[in-house]
Formats: sequence, structure tokens, C-alpha cells
Amino acid sequence: MEYKDKNSTIAALLQYKYGLGIFAEKMPKLTEQFNSFTEECFKDGKLSRKEKQLISLGISLYSQDEYCIIYHTKGCIDQGASEQEILETVGVTAAFGGGPAMSQAVTLVQECIKELKISKCIILYQKGMEFMHNFNVICEQFATILKEKNKSRWLFKGNQVHM
Repeated sequence: MEYKDKNSTIAALLQYKYGLGIFAEKMPKLTEQFNSFTEECFKDGKLSRKEKQLISLGISLYSQDEYCIIYHTKGCIDQGASEQEILETVGVTAAFGGGPAMSQAVTLVQECIKELKISKCIILYQKGMEFMHNFNVICEQFATILKEKNKSRWLFKGNQVHM
């Protein structure tokens, strides 16, 4: 199954997850053990999850693995790495991997950062709109209760209602 998405970063992540799902159906035990192993590797320890994602991004760039580059760029962002931290990781990797690592960085990594920032903004906007909708519904319900119960003598102090 191929995913069509204007955001190529999200499309690649979905394609990877889809492929992993098919693989898991065919090789459940191996997939389960691999997932357990990698989950253990990425737990907080002496190195934080963020540091481990930055290391993984560097290795992915060095090995020219586009899916891993995308996956670990997202992992870095999800773990709170700044764009500057990601780009410094790219610089260290380019010192070892030369032009091929740098070419992936100036194209794919920067595209991922940009697209993931846009996706994050869209999600925050959607959550904000959902909150506003829920808040409006609550206000309407409260107004209805006030009208029905004729409780106009209620006082508001802070976020509490007092009779």
C-alpha cells in the first residue's frame, strides 16, 4: 500500500509503519523480540533518550538510511532536541561521513524538521479548536442550567460557583 501525503516525512513514516505491520504479521516473534530489544536500548539511562536519538540520527546519516534518518529526526524532535542540536549532530556526522552524510542533512533532515514543525503546529491548532469547542459546549450547558433552575443569585469566585 502506498501513502499519498503532501508531507513526505509523514508519508514515509506511515509507509514504514505499514511495512513493519506486514512484517510483524509474517514474523511475529522476531518483530516482538526486535521491538523489545530496541525499546530497552532507547530507555533513559546514563544517556538520555534525547542523546540516544541524536546518536541514532548520526548513525542513520552515516549509513545513508533514509527511513531511519526520518524516523530518528522525528525521534530527536519528540525527545525535545532543538534544531541547533540536530544540526550539530549532522556536523559531527559529516566529519566522518563526508559529502554523502552532508547531502542527506542539507536535504532530508532539514525537510523533516520543517515538515514536523508544520505538523506540530497543525496538531496544536486542532487541539486548541477542540478545547474551544468543548469550552463553548460547557458554557452553553451552564447557561441552560442557570435558566432552567433560575439560579441567578449564584456568585462566581475564581473558578468556583457559590450560592
